[in-house]
Amino acid sequence: MFENLHRLAMMGWNITVYAYNFGDWPRDIPVKWIEVPGKKIPTNLLKNLWFSIYTFFALKNTKIPVMTAGTCSWQADIRVIHFVHKSYLDLIKKGRAPYPNDRTLFHRLYQIIFSRIEVALEYIFFKHTKLFITVSAKIAREVDELIRPQKIKTKVIYHAPDQVSVQKDKAGNRFLFVGALDRKGIDKALRILSLLNTKDWHFDVVGTGDLPRWKKLAQSLGIEDRVIFHGATPAADFFATCDYLLFPSNYEPFGLVVSEAASNQCLPIASSECGAMELWRDCPEWLKLSSLDEDKAWAQAIEKIYFNKQMQLDLIKSCRDSFNKWSWDQSAKAYEDALLEFARRG
Repeated sequence: MFENLHRLAMMGWNITVYAYNFGDWPRDIPVKWIEVPGKKIPTNLLKNLWFSIYTFFALKNTKIPVMTAGTCSWQADIRVIHFVHKSYLDLIKKGRAPYPNDRTLFHRLYQIIFSRIEVALEYIFFKHTKLFITVSAKIAREVDELIRPQKIKTKVIYHAPDQVSVQKDKAGNRFLFVGALDRKGIDKALRILSLLNTKDWHFDVVGTGDLPRWKKLAQSLGIEDRVIFHGATPAADFFATCDYLLFPSNYEPFGLVVSEAASNQCLPIASSECGAMELWRDCPEWLKLSSLDEDKAWAQAIEKIYFNKQMQLDLIKSCRDSFNKWSWDQSAKAYEDALLEFARRG
């Protein structure tokens, strides 16, 4: 949102932002920031509820269209949807996804309450929304299923890759995983790599989670010597040096790590559940893998690339070229077009 608001302001839009924090905004670009009090509230649940109540009354009589992310403000005409909590809760109920940060009984109870409140807010406020902007076609379908039989205008506007000047002339053997380990499929990634019929690969794992648990899994699979868990650390250098992003996430509305990998010529081998993969129009069918596909199918697809270095380079070029057809300037222009159409519709 920062990238798009930044560009909309440069394009002449008069923008007022309600937020707890608003750092790093360029001083030469005009925007009005209204600081919402309460940024030190201890939990996200209470913080979100307070933000919603505050903005509900602050914006109650405004004549200016209000755009918000998800349900963070109850008072909104346009909602930008990055995540559908109802869809993720359905995966939890099916045993296909864990509650986030599910370390103790207290944490689990908190996440149960948090997720159900978010789902309730989606049911209440989505049906009163005038325009949805979603970060992928996948999310657009999920919103449509949630508000059915109502028909509300939905516009898909993807996030864009950053333009990075990285040149990789050699195909290598370094795999990378970036993200919340417990929620984004690190267990499947480890199982997949353990099936590869080669011993010369290396796997860098960047992200937070139950590290002892996943180190133990790597050990039980016999691959602990080739896996390094780096914990929470900046990932930019890893994207620049690794050759593959292995990302079998079972729920990923967009996945900025996928577009970042593409920008850095790090081939994303990511699940079709990742909305960002919609930008790779020429991805071969055999590489369109679901998180539901067997580990063996993933390993076979990877080996097809791994043992054909020219194919690896060709796929990296195809992927990067496809992603680079979409930019943040185009994304901001798409927002402008959507807002102007919204205004014309009254």
